[in-house]
Amino acid sequence: FLFHELPRRVRRGVVNEAARILKPGGRFIFLDSLQLGDRSDMDGLLEYFPQAFHEPYYADYVRHDLIGLFAENGLRRVSGGMPFLSKLLVFEKADG
Repeated sequence: FLFHELPRRVRRGVVNEAARILKPGGRFIFLDSLQLGDRSDMDGLLEYFPQAFHEPYYADYVRHDLIGLFAENGLRRVSGGMPFLSKLLVFEKADG
């Protein structure tokens, strides 16, 4: 539950660094808040959350294409799920 606390440029830096240090075949396991569209019944709450709880980067986080961000850095999604109010994604670095 770190990414929603970070500005977009820092999120990009974190993913870039994770991709840099992972060995080929290595995995990055991501867990954070749901994003808009993950569960449409929760979208209203996700829109309200940053206003109610003073989360300055949350509104951008819920709209950020995370799978695209990881893909830009050579990490492909291999699995995922949505436990409770969370988004779980597993990415893998391509071999060689």
